[in-house]
Amino acid sequence: LEYSGPVYVPEGIYNVTYWSMDTRDNVEGKHYLNFKVDLSTPRSSVDIDPEKEEGEWYSTPPTVYLYTTHLYSDIFYTWGNSDFALYTVPLTAPEGVNNLVWYAIDQAGNREVMRNREFMVDTLAPEIEVSISPEEPDGEGGWYTTQPRISLSTEDGADLYYSLDGGTMMLYDLPIDILPGEHDLRVTANDLAGNNAPEQRFQF
Repeated sequence: LEYSGPVYVPEGIYNVTYWSMDTRDNVEGKHYLNFKVDLSTPRSSVDIDPEKEEGEWYSTPPTVYLYTTHLYSDIFYTWGNSDFALYTVPLTAPEGVNNLVWYAIDQAGNREVMRNREFMVDTLAPEIEVSISPEEPDGEGGWYTTQPRISLSTEDGADLYYSLDGGTMMLYDLPIDILPGEHDLRVTANDLAGNNAPEQRFQF
Protein backbone atom coordinates (compact mmCIF):
# COMPACT_ATOMS: atom_id res chain seq x y z
CA LEU A 1 0.00 0.00 0.00
CA GLU A 2 1.23 3.49 -0.76
CA TYR A 3 1.52 5.70 2.30
CA SER A 4 -0.86 8.66 2.23
CA GLY A 5 -1.26 9.55 5.92
CA PRO A 6 -1.00 8.21 9.48
CA VAL A 7 -1.64 4.51 9.82
CA TYR A 8 -3.57 3.36 12.88
CA VAL A 9 -2.62 -0.11 13.98
CA PRO A 10 -5.68 -2.19 14.96
CA GLU A 11 -5.88 -4.59 17.88
CA GLY A 12 -3.70 -7.65 17.46
CA ILE A 13 -0.09 -8.52 16.62
CA TYR A 14 1.33 -7.02 13.43
CA ASN A 15 4.60 -6.71 11.55
CA VAL A 16 4.87 -3.54 9.47
CA THR A 17 7.36 -3.22 6.64
CA TYR A 18 8.04 0.15 5.01
CA TRP A 19 10.48 1.72 2.57
CA SER A 20 10.73 4.74 0.28
CA MET A 21 11.22 5.06 -3.47
CA ASP A 22 12.03 8.22 -5.42
CA THR A 23 10.83 9.30 -8.82
CA ARG A 24 13.83 7.61 -10.43
CA ASP A 25 12.76 4.26 -8.92
CA ASN A 26 15.62 4.23 -6.44
CA VAL A 27 14.47 2.09 -3.49
CA GLU A 28 15.93 2.25 0.00
CA GLY A 29 16.37 -0.78 2.21
CA LYS A 30 13.28 -2.04 4.01
CA HIS A 31 12.49 -1.13 7.62
CA TYR A 32 10.50 -3.30 10.01
CA LEU A 33 8.26 -2.48 12.97
CA ASN A 34 6.45 -4.89 15.27
CA PHE A 35 3.23 -3.92 17.07
CA LYS A 36 1.27 -5.69 19.77
CA VAL A 37 -1.97 -3.85 20.48
CA ASP A 38 -4.51 -4.93 23.11
CA LEU A 39 -7.25 -2.42 23.89
CA SER A 40 -9.71 -4.82 25.53
CA THR A 41 -10.20 -5.60 29.21
CA PRO A 42 -10.32 -9.36 29.80
CA ARG A 43 -13.44 -10.90 31.26
CA SER A 44 -13.62 -14.00 33.42
CA SER A 45 -16.43 -16.40 34.25
CA VAL A 46 -16.99 -19.03 36.93
CA ASP A 47 -18.62 -22.47 36.98
CA ILE A 48 -19.36 -24.31 40.22
CA ASP A 49 -20.04 -28.02 40.62
CA PRO A 50 -22.50 -28.60 42.16
CA GLU A 51 -24.17 -25.25 41.55
CA LYS A 52 -26.05 -23.59 44.41
CA GLU A 53 -27.29 -20.11 45.10
CA GLU A 54 -24.81 -17.91 46.95
CA GLY A 55 -25.69 -18.04 50.63
CA GLU A 56 -26.60 -21.73 50.62
CA TRP A 57 -24.53 -24.26 52.54
CA TYR A 58 -22.58 -27.13 50.96
CA SER A 59 -22.23 -30.41 52.84
CA THR A 60 -19.53 -31.53 50.37
CA PRO A 61 -16.88 -29.11 49.05
CA PRO A 62 -17.79 -27.78 45.58
CA THR A 63 -15.31 -27.58 42.71
CA VAL A 64 -14.77 -24.11 41.25
CA TYR A 65 -13.72 -23.53 37.63
CA LEU A 66 -12.50 -20.10 36.48
CA TYR A 67 -12.38 -19.20 32.79
CA THR A 68 -11.35 -16.43 30.44
CA THR A 69 -11.58 -16.49 26.64
CA HIS A 70 -9.36 -13.42 26.26
CA LEU A 71 -6.12 -14.28 24.47
CA TYR A 72 -2.86 -14.08 26.40
CA SER A 73 -4.65 -13.71 29.74
CA ASP A 74 -4.15 -15.25 33.19
CA ILE A 75 -6.44 -15.47 36.20
CA PHE A 76 -5.30 -14.82 39.76
CA TYR A 77 -7.31 -15.76 42.83
CA THR A 78 -7.23 -15.74 46.62
CA TRP A 79 -9.27 -17.29 49.41
CA GLY A 80 -9.83 -14.63 52.05
CA ASN A 81 -6.75 -12.65 52.97
CA SER A 82 -4.08 -14.92 51.49
CA ASP A 83 -1.77 -13.80 48.67
CA PHE A 84 -3.07 -13.97 45.12
CA ALA A 85 -2.02 -17.10 43.24
CA LEU A 86 -2.07 -18.01 39.55
CA TYR A 87 -5.08 -20.16 38.67
CA THR A 88 -3.91 -23.35 36.93
CA VAL A 89 -6.26 -26.13 38.10
CA PRO A 90 -9.86 -26.27 39.41
CA LEU A 91 -10.29 -25.10 43.00
CA THR A 92 -11.95 -26.86 45.92
CA ALA A 93 -13.79 -24.62 48.34
CA PRO A 94 -12.35 -25.00 51.87
CA GLU A 95 -14.28 -25.77 55.03
CA GLY A 96 -16.13 -22.88 56.64
CA VAL A 97 -17.24 -19.52 55.28
CA ASN A 98 -14.71 -18.23 52.76
CA ASN A 99 -14.69 -15.52 50.11
CA LEU A 100 -13.12 -16.31 46.75
CA VAL A 101 -11.70 -13.23 45.00
CA TRP A 102 -10.29 -13.35 41.47
CA TYR A 103 -9.53 -11.31 38.38
CA ALA A 104 -8.22 -11.80 34.84
CA ILE A 105 -5.26 -9.85 33.51
CA ASP A 106 -3.70 -9.92 30.05
CA GLN A 107 -0.10 -9.51 28.93
CA ALA A 108 -0.69 -5.85 28.13
CA GLY A 109 -1.64 -5.19 31.75
CA ASN A 110 -5.37 -4.76 31.14
CA ARG A 111 -7.13 -6.08 34.24
CA GLU A 112 -10.77 -6.63 34.95
CA VAL A 113 -12.42 -5.43 38.13
CA MET A 114 -12.01 -7.95 40.96
CA ARG A 115 -14.84 -10.42 41.27
CA ASN A 116 -15.87 -12.44 44.32
CA ARG A 117 -18.12 -15.26 45.49
CA GLU A 118 -18.75 -16.45 49.05
CA PHE A 119 -18.76 -20.18 49.76
CA MET A 120 -20.19 -21.78 52.89
CA VAL A 121 -18.96 -25.36 53.38
CA ASP A 122 -19.79 -27.57 56.35
CA THR A 123 -18.84 -31.22 55.97
CA LEU A 124 -18.94 -32.03 59.68
CA ALA A 125 -21.90 -33.40 61.59
CA PRO A 126 -22.96 -31.20 64.50
CA GLU A 127 -21.85 -32.29 67.96
CA ILE A 128 -24.42 -32.55 70.72
CA GLU A 129 -23.67 -31.64 74.29
CA VAL A 130 -25.96 -33.31 76.82
CA SER A 131 -26.29 -32.03 80.36
CA ILE A 132 -28.18 -34.13 82.93
CA SER A 133 -29.10 -32.80 86.36
CA PRO A 134 -28.38 -34.58 88.59
CA GLU A 135 -25.43 -35.99 86.62
CA GLU A 136 -25.80 -39.49 88.14
CA PRO A 137 -28.70 -41.39 89.67
CA ASP A 138 -29.04 -40.20 93.25
CA GLY A 139 -30.93 -43.25 94.47
CA GLU A 140 -30.25 -46.97 94.84
CA GLY A 141 -30.00 -49.44 91.93
CA GLY A 142 -29.56 -46.77 89.23
CA TRP A 143 -32.80 -44.99 90.08
CA TYR A 144 -33.24 -41.24 90.32
CA THR A 145 -35.06 -40.01 93.40
CA THR A 146 -34.82 -36.45 92.06
CA GLN A 147 -36.59 -35.73 88.77
CA PRO A 148 -33.80 -35.55 86.14
CA ARG A 149 -33.69 -32.61 83.72
CA ILE A 150 -32.01 -32.95 80.31
CA SER A 151 -30.51 -29.91 78.58
CA LEU A 152 -29.20 -30.13 75.00
CA SER A 153 -26.94 -27.77 73.08
CA THR A 154 -25.14 -27.77 69.72
CA GLU A 155 -23.48 -25.44 67.20
CA ASP A 156 -25.14 -22.20 66.08
CA GLY A 157 -27.70 -22.70 63.35
CA ALA A 158 -28.26 -26.42 63.98
CA ASP A 159 -31.58 -27.84 65.15
CA LEU A 160 -31.85 -30.37 67.96
CA TYR A 161 -34.44 -33.16 68.03
CA TYR A 162 -35.45 -35.67 70.65
CA SER A 163 -37.74 -38.67 71.03
CA LEU A 164 -39.00 -40.04 74.30
CA ASP A 165 -40.02 -43.69 74.61
CA GLY A 166 -40.06 -44.36 70.88
CA GLY A 167 -42.23 -41.39 69.97
CA THR A 168 -41.88 -39.05 67.02
CA MET A 169 -38.77 -36.91 66.89
CA MET A 170 -39.64 -33.42 68.16
CA LEU A 171 -37.79 -30.13 67.89
CA TYR A 172 -35.94 -29.34 71.11
CA ASP A 173 -36.48 -25.88 72.51
CA LEU A 174 -36.66 -26.30 76.31
CA PRO A 175 -35.03 -28.63 78.85
CA ILE A 176 -36.67 -32.04 79.10
CA ASP A 177 -38.02 -33.12 82.47
CA ILE A 178 -38.16 -36.91 82.85
CA LEU A 179 -41.28 -38.14 84.63
CA PRO A 180 -41.25 -41.03 87.15
CA GLY A 181 -40.82 -44.47 85.59
CA GLU A 182 -38.43 -46.08 83.12
CA HIS A 183 -37.79 -44.09 79.96
CA ASP A 184 -35.77 -44.21 76.74
CA LEU A 185 -34.50 -40.89 75.30
CA ARG A 186 -32.99 -40.45 71.83
CA VAL A 187 -31.43 -37.19 70.62
CA THR A 188 -29.97 -36.00 67.31
CA ALA A 189 -29.20 -32.74 65.48
CA ASN A 190 -29.30 -31.39 61.92
CA ASP A 191 -27.26 -28.41 60.70
CA LEU A 192 -27.85 -25.90 57.90
CA ALA A 193 -25.78 -27.92 55.44
CA GLY A 194 -27.95 -31.00 56.05
CA ASN A 195 -25.41 -32.91 58.14
CA ASN A 196 -27.00 -35.19 60.73
CA ALA A 197 -25.44 -35.92 64.10
CA PRO A 198 -25.21 -39.59 65.14
CA GLU A 199 -28.18 -40.44 67.29
CA GLN A 200 -27.47 -40.68 71.02
CA ARG A 201 -29.57 -42.80 73.40
CA PHE A 202 -30.11 -42.52 77.14
CA GLN A 203 -32.12 -44.69 79.49
CA PHE A 204 -33.59 -43.53 82.77
